[in-house]
Amino acid sequence: MRWFLELSGHERKCCFLNLGSKGTGRFADVSAAFDLDLLDDGRVLALSDWDFDGDIDFWMANRSGPQVRFLCNPFSDRSGKRNFVAFALRGVTSNRDAIGARITITTAGNQRQTQTLRAGEGYLAQSSKWLHFGLAAQDRIAKVMVEWPHGGKKEFSDLGGNRWYIITEGSGEIEPWTPPAGLKPLTPESFTAPPATDKARMILLSPLPLPALGGLTKGIGKARLVNLWANWCAPCLSELKEWGAHADAFRAAGLDITALNVDEVEDKKKWDALGLPFTYHFGSKQIISEFDALQRSLLNLQRPLPVPSSFLIDAQGRLRALYKGPVTPGQLLADIRLFDAERSETLAAATPFPGRWHSPPGGTKPVHVAITLIEGGYVAEAEEYIRSLVAHPEYQSAELLDLLGAMLIDKKQFAEAGAAFQSALTLDPGDRKAHIELGSLLLRIRKGAEAEPHFVAVLKANPSDPELIYKLGISLMFQGKLPEAREQMHAVINLNPSPLAHWQLGEIHIGLRNPQEAIKSYEAAIAMSPDLLKSANNLAWLLATSADPAIRNGGRAVDIAEAICKAADSADAQRSDTLAAAYAEAGRFDAAVAALSALDNLSSDMQTRLELYRQKKPFHETLDP
Repeated sequence: MRWFLELSGHERKCCFLNLGSKGTGRFADVSAAFDLDLLDDGRVLALSDWDFDGDIDFWMANRSGPQVRFLCNPFSDRSGKRNFVAFALRGVTSNRDAIGARITITTAGNQRQTQTLRAGEGYLAQSSKWLHFGLAAQDRIAKVMVEWPHGGKKEFSDLGGNRWYIITEGSGEIEPWTPPAGLKPLTPESFTAPPATDKARMILLSPLPLPALGGLTKGIGKARLVNLWANWCAPCLSELKEWGAHADAFRAAGLDITALNVDEVEDKKKWDALGLPFTYHFGSKQIISEFDALQRSLLNLQRPLPVPSSFLIDAQGRLRALYKGPVTPGQLLADIRLFDAERSETLAAATPFPGRWHSPPGGTKPVHVAITLIEGGYVAEAEEYIRSLVAHPEYQSAELLDLLGAMLIDKKQFAEAGAAFQSALTLDPGDRKAHIELGSLLLRIRKGAEAEPHFVAVLKANPSDPELIYKLGISLMFQGKLPEAREQMHAVINLNPSPLAHWQLGEIHIGLRNPQEAIKSYEAAIAMSPDLLKSANNLAWLLATSADPAIRNGGRAVDIAEAICKAADSADAQRSDTLAAAYAEAGRFDAAVAALSALDNLSSDMQTRLELYRQKKPFHETLDP
């Protein structure tokens, strides 16, 4: 099993200053001068005059800690050279937030600036909707032009600087605005990042049911601590000896300790020499990797599992806590008491600092564990885990059943996969994935009437999805609803032309007794995908056997039929039948006889055609109305 670490995240942030016309389009790196050269692994930047002092402040969000920084612009200037003006827009005919509106200002010094009000900026960011203009030494605005998204324009003139204004679409007026009184001054706060370490204590917000993990989590009947340790690891040995001194306290608390040795080569004598009253197991590479996958499913930061590491499991085989690095006996005993604690107490124990939750977090989902096992290559173990979960009403979810269904499709166990998706829809009738997969499985067995409602259901949410429209068209074909199927295939081709859609449209035209249109569709399919043998074979058959002489073209039929027989990996009765019909239409009856005679077990129709070719007669058929 290989895991990949992110190599980025340690580059300092950069801030570049536009040098203006005097710099001839150049920028200066002012990151250090403005204290912006931070090591945070940044993701989001949002701009706002948060403290209403006339300059722009920064909100920054990071992948790593600190996850949020507020950088207040502290510069105060009494020289009159840092003036500003800001506008808030209210749409009436346009959208209420006036997204897409544009303001152009012209200062008394004839300098122009333009800004557009946007919804969202950069990555997952929304800056303030105040459009803020820096005026430098200018303190008046000669002209303001507002262009609304709906198309209207409005001009205002002679406005004072260092003010906030509200402009409402269609009002013809501009309204001065004053920030709320009593704003408290912001006090800077220093932040010292804690030292990087692999040591951590993680309390799970909700008990997490576990996979078998080599039998260490199933049917245990009492709380268990699985400790991964090694003989070469001094902290591991110190921790085990400290626990040994508190064995009676652990026993009284109902805690069993299982020491899982992770050495490359087992040396049981070293364990025996420790004389500890704990259960011993030697960890296979698979069990160790599965425990590593488990911890990765819990965390965004993907690091290998260190030693020592310990997993605290309750009597029902559910993970309650994970410890990276040594953990004291007192901490273990305290965490066991959390098994019966109220959720608020567990949440407080799981959070490294106090605060108020906007909405409490939900905890780790079992499906994340299953996905991580699959990604690690433990597919059979993941399937066993999912089956144990969906058999338990408390853990059943459409998401798990969808994953099980997908795994069963990979194993070609289609009937059982269909049952899994049907169970998912019982839990969540709007489950998009289950509708699509179950509908597709029904198409495999040509049950168009049963497949149709599944595609209709998902197309309500996304009516322009060409793949789903295509499958709806196939379900209609299987029901004999050919005009409706034709309409769906035309819709697919209009949205996203594909060779399969053209081929199926050709099949529909054949069913509607329209060979000329069928030929056009087959030709379009072959033009897009010359190796689409089914379409090419059907085209050659039409050109060779149509009762309409205006359609027949023996020479072209031979060219196509020979090409597909040459391209095919193996002999095929249908393609040989088409080749023989093409030879006969081209007057090459000996070749037609040879092509059919080479086949074993000719059908009665093929035998009839073979006799025609021996009589030097081609085969023609009519598409009866």
